[in-house]
Amino acid sequence: IKEEGLRRRIGSDYLIGCYTINDDGTACFTDIRGGEGDIVRNPKNEQSDIIIKCDDMTLEEGVFYHFQWKLSESEEIVMVGHAEPVNNVQFLNALFEARLKLSGKNLETFNSVQKTIFNEVTGAKQTYIYELLQNANDYPFNNEHVYVQFRVTDHYLFFLHSGAYFNLKNIVGISDVNQGEKAKNTQTIGYKGIGFKTVFSNNEYVYLRSGDWSLRFDRKYSEEKFYGRCPWALMPIPTNFSELDEEAKATLQAASDEMRVQFALRHKVDAKENIPQLDKVFSNNQILLFIPNVYKVEVFVDNKKTHVVEKDDEKWIVDDYQTLISDDLKEWIVRSIENGERVPEKFKDISKVRMSFAVSKEGKKIIPVEDARVYNYLPTELRLGFKFLFNADFIPDGSRSGLHNVRW
Repeated sequence: IKEEGLRRRIGSDYLIGCYTINDDGTACFTDIRGGEGDIVRNPKNEQSDIIIKCDDMTLEEGVFYHFQWKLSESEEIVMVGHAEPVNNVQFLNALFEARLKLSGKNLETFNSVQKTIFNEVTGAKQTYIYELLQNANDYPFNNEHVYVQFRVTDHYLFFLHSGAYFNLKNIVGISDVNQGEKAKNTQTIGYKGIGFKTVFSNNEYVYLRSGDWSLRFDRKYSEEKFYGRCPWALMPIPTNFSELDEEAKATLQAASDEMRVQFALRHKVDAKENIPQLDKVFSNNQILLFIPNVYKVEVFVDNKKTHVVEKDDEKWIVDDYQTLISDDLKEWIVRSIENGERVPEKFKDISKVRMSFAVSKEGKKIIPVEDARVYNYLPTELRLGFKFLFNADFIPDGSRSGLHNVRW
């Protein structure tokens, strides 16, 4: 392994890593990334994560830092000098500028990828609501129940939740295509890295505020910078809160401090077009049955509460079952992932499949479920004629209109 070649592969003279305290009290950097947030593969073994030792015990655990590096005589990547916290604005500018440098065939490739994503996630009109709920579910704050609000105003749909603050890994996940940070996490219900892109179906301005992050995706701004068509949904723009219009500022300033993640989605026509989809999704409490962390959702239209959905164990019977994955199916999973087929990478690491069944009840009486859909933790549009709800580790298509037709 040559350091010069490795630097060329990484594309930057510094690395970014998450400061981690080991069980034995020593410290290191994990989740190693290049200057634009791309995951750095281990040059010795791509199946093994890079871990870089750190002797500084004064850093903050769970925070991303950047640092210089070199290759040691034993061909290990080691830190040089001191680590500094990542500057969020500079990091976002680097991501934006990297896209802005695209030209020719590379630019058309990114535009084509963006178009393909938009086509895949465009289907059932309410899919973006499912994906936002999935976002709230997958990162609870200190394992607490997650509380969600949707607020509709004249020009915006606001999505607020009490889950964990966004970090650098999450930002990269929503700013790219194949960087979905849930890809290997068997505890999350999302995995594709493209689900978030559903919000761009009807919104060409999407603002996010969470912790120290404040940014937007803005088609008009990006295309003006690019002098034409560009992968604007992959181009995060650092945005000061003071730059928002009064409608957005007023709603976000009024939000509770516990709403650690705040999105403002500005509809390209009329934000009130979100109302039929919200009505459909939250017309009953089925929506929360199979997602483990979201316990309450409220919907407001012009500050008037229109829906409240909470988990209700008194009205539903839910049973979970697990079945072992056979060896030949495990081999198929590995082959399919290596061949780039539509199988989540995290399926490599699961040994059991979870299946859940749910029926409603009144007292001791079981009530058949009408128009029951198949769930992959959140509903798909697939109906099999059952009188109960059926949930499992399925592989839905991008629009959740059905399931991918694979052996799984």
